[in-house]
Amino acid sequence: MRKYSLLFLLFIFIAACQKEAVKPTEATVNESQFLSLETEADLEKFEAFLENNEIANSRGNQFGKKIILEGETHNALQKAINDAGRFGLVVLKGTHHEETTVKIEYPVYILGQNGAKIISAVKVQEETTDGILRAAIHVNGVRRVTIWGVDFQTKTDVGGIAVLIEDSPRTVLSKNKMTNYQIGVAVEQGDDAIIWKNEIATTTKGLTGEVFEVYGILVVNGDRVRILKNKITNAFFGMWMCDKGGVSMHNETYGNFIGQLLCNYVPDVFFLESGATGSEEAANKWILRDNYSHDNFDAGYLVIDDANNNILIDNQGGNNATYDIELATDSYRFGFLTPKSFENKVNAGKYPNVTIKDCGENNVVRGGVRINIGLDPCL
Repeated sequence: MRKYSLLFLLFIFIAACQKEAVKPTEATVNESQFLSLETEADLEKFEAFLENNEIANSRGNQFGKKIILEGETHNALQKAINDAGRFGLVVLKGTHHEETTVKIEYPVYILGQNGAKIISAVKVQEETTDGILRAAIHVNGVRRVTIWGVDFQTKTDVGGIAVLIEDSPRTVLSKNKMTNYQIGVAVEQGDDAIIWKNEIATTTKGLTGEVFEVYGILVVNGDRVRILKNKITNAFFGMWMCDKGGVSMHNETYGNFIGQLLCNYVPDVFFLESGATGSEEAANKWILRDNYSHDNFDAGYLVIDDANNNILIDNQGGNNATYDIELATDSYRFGFLTPKSFENKVNAGKYPNVTIKDCGENNVVRGGVRINIGLDPCL
């Protein structure tokens, strides 16, 4: 049975802008499934594709080279990416120590095998001399990068950002682990990013007040970001979502201060090497569905700070300290004014026991256990 090389298939899978025809064979999956990346089925098929010995059998091709990093390396990943070239493949095996940020500035695929680790020395923001957030890997100014199956760890007890997506549409982060970072994934202008099946356990120092601004996933700016099937714990904010048209589905957020937030991000607070930034729009037109946010120290889901026209349906809660779902009014709970939420829609659906407090304006709530704001005033 004839097979295409993995690199060719990866190129077809991610590079939708390429128009060359690909003749289907028994060994290929329908081309359109690689071009769209719109559904869970697309991702599952790609996952099976990678786990079916395709990496071991693949070779380099005209789109780039295949580079393998094995054993224990020190500051070798940047050169491997450069050597792989555009649409190249870097396969990681073993443990790889990186003292500084690894930058990705053209399309490349990084695939971890057999528990491959990146141990990064990037510092938490409070420990830097310039107050700039830096990442173990910085995807910067490029379309279509994939990072799959890598275990991100920190050299010290807490690090900066595991992966920063900046000005980089259609980045795919899948099946990675991120442990003890201040931020697991940060998205600043990352339209159509896919963040799927990652396990993020941030530093716990955000919960103790030792580190400020601790997030599992932070979307500052990025349209249509898809956050699917991730597990996030230990963060002050498990998932903080701004901008428009995103999707959060089948995620589990637990043991955070707040599980998932539809919110805004104050301008000129997010300090990167490229400068300070904030969200261009409060969260709007997001869909939150079939998530499980439980055992958080405040709310399971919080809609606040001008978040509007979002839909929350079939989201499970449980054992959250305040409410499962809160739609906030004007509030100073974070030390500054966060304007009220408005025109959002919540449907408890298959979880009739989820608790819902609606303090916003013109929101529509169906089902669930409604909190009496006469007895429990809005704050």
